[in-house]
Amino acid sequence: AERLIRRAADAGLTAVGLLMIAIATEGHARSWALLQLRWSVVGACAALLVLAIPYQRLVQAGPVLYLLGLVGLVLVLFVGTGQSAGRWIRIGGFNAQPSEFMKVLLILMLAGRIRYDRDHKRWSGLVLPLVLTAVPAALVMKQPDLGTALFFVPILFTQLYAAGARL
Repeated sequence: AERLIRRAADAGLTAVGLLMIAIATEGHARSWALLQLRWSVVGACAALLVLAIPYQRLVQAGPVLYLLGLVGLVLVLFVGTGQSAGRWIRIGGFNAQPSEFMKVLLILMLAGRIRYDRDHKRWSGLVLPLVLTAVPAALVMKQPDLGTALFFVPILFTQLYAAGARL
């Protein structure tokens, strides 16, 4: 019953958000509420897909997914579009920011490395997590997108702290 209440609350919040977007963008030629609805459906489908995959498989696929994320970050440097910087690439019928996917992929990659390599509690063991974080951060800085690049640092520190690394 508690799960059902949570799901109903999630659906209600999504509906209220869509309503607020529709009210705020009334009169615009492009319906932002429909665009948000489309992304809400894509997000829900992606969440269901991730829930269907066992965690161990995701961790095993982490390095490959991480490399694909890096390819996306490099690709956006050459074919990216955007008003102030080339941060978006066209994938099928959608525009996507590889840096947003990279945040999740970095979390997955670090979780796998830190979980199985317990040497993060020593200074020498911090080199690999730092490199895994610095490479995508540098590629995002090249776009240029300082805000997103800086967001990778708290991801690293949060995961190290949660894994028991000493301050």
